[in-house]
Amino acid sequence: MDGNYIAGRPPSASSGHNLYSTDGYRRLVGSKLPQAAGIILTEPGEEAQVEYGGGPLVRDSQTGKYRRTRLFLLTLGYSRKCVRLLAWRSSACIRAELHEKAVRRLGGCDTSP
Repeated sequence: MDGNYIAGRPPSASSGHNLYSTDGYRRLVGSKLPQAAGIILTEPGEEAQVEYGGGPLVRDSQTGKYRRTRLFLLTLGYSRKCVRLLAWRSSACIRAELHEKAVRRLGGCDTSP
């Protein structure tokens, strides 16, 4: 590591490194790029990953106040295509509806188990 690198502060201009450029970053951390780890290969339509949690603050058109939304993200395992949906409330029923809506937006399901 560069001797000018101090506790989370980027190197100074005198160090010759510019972290805002790709080449400067490579010079700072070394020429070796990290290798991908844990690659999971799946067949088309076989697997999807779902993430669900707190989303951004959005202004409610009825009250004019900002409200916290829920963010639903479904990513297909093979193609990595994804759908992002926002919901105002959270329940098991709403999560099931979000799953259905996301699968429909991606073109439906070709096979059933």
